[in-house]
Amino acid sequence: MVKKKSNKFGYTRQYHISLSYQQIELYEKAIEIQNELYQFTLKYLYKTYGRKHIGRPLPFGQGINYLNNKIKAMFIKEKYDLKRWNAKKLGLSSHAADEFLKTIFTNFSQYRKRLEQAGRMSDVEKYNLRMNITKDKNGKHKNPKHRSWYRKGSMNFLRNNNSFRTITSQKLPNGNTKLVSPHHLNVADFGEIIVFENLKNINFEEIALTKIKRLPDNTFRLQITFTREKKRIFQNKVVGADWNMFKNEVFRTSENKVIAIPKKVIEKVGKIEFKKDKIKSLRDNEYNKHGKTDLWRRYHRKQAKLSAKKANILTETYRGLVHELVDDYDTIIIEKIDAFEMRKRNLSMNKAQN
Repeated sequence: MVKKKSNKFGYTRQYHISLSYQQIELYEKAIEIQNELYQFTLKYLYKTYGRKHIGRPLPFGQGINYLNNKIKAMFIKEKYDLKRWNAKKLGLSSHAADEFLKTIFTNFSQYRKRLEQAGRMSDVEKYNLRMNITKDKNGKHKNPKHRSWYRKGSMNFLRNNNSFRTITSQKLPNGNTKLVSPHHLNVADFGEIIVFENLKNINFEEIALTKIKRLPDNTFRLQITFTREKKRIFQNKVVGADWNMFKNEVFRTSENKVIAIPKKVIEKVGKIEFKKDKIKSLRDNEYNKHGKTDLWRRYHRKQAKLSAKKANILTETYRGLVHELVDDYDTIIIEKIDAFEMRKRNLSMNKAQN
């Protein structure tokens, strides 16, 4: 009997947008509330599940939703004397706050894992770590800032006017996210926004989240997260794959299938890298002559944009190569490569030859 298996995978697309003055005011108000909610939530999590309460288990499943609702209720009661979440007064919708709290809890749970591991250290080990006596396998000190054992991997509070830049909204079942025209999109919490790219080919059934993000140059981006279900028939197909970096090959399978980075991508990335190096040289010359001037900042922003463009192109390419490898097989066998051991082995071989 053939067993049918279906799974979902997600991907994100980014679009250039323009917001009205009212939408910018709404965004700024929502960001302000989100920053306050972050400080309040982090203080509560440290107080309830921090280093003094390592033995207290973190909630999971529906317990996470219960905890998030409890934090929201405490926040609006203590800060704004409200009994129910009021999006008009707060500027941040309840479901956007839910998505934000889920992210905070996920990051805090990762910190808790490290905290539980560090909590098993002896008092001597904790003292040596704090005094920066402990060294790693390469002989370097582990803690040059002399932080306590419970600070490793910890989440920091917002200080020095630091702020979040993204408001995340769910796709609601009442159809708040819908296409008005090829360049006008109705987004939850913000209403109708202008999108520079053409959106007529978007499948709204696959939209999971929408994010409004403000960049350092005060322009806005719309990030849409899609989820797509891929149905597969389990056939127990097995293949072996080798890592390969020769002639831009990434994998070569036991069926002699070559998975390589396309030449067009290499040429495109090479041109971007050449432009970036040129801008970097101009930026460094400006800094050596006059310091961090307006021209230096302009070069710095341009270099950052080129770096981001290169990273985005390579990320999309690598994702495509991964699907090319995994979509047609149920089991893939790849050798385990320890780069540290390989370097050590090469060094010992060179010494023997010398």
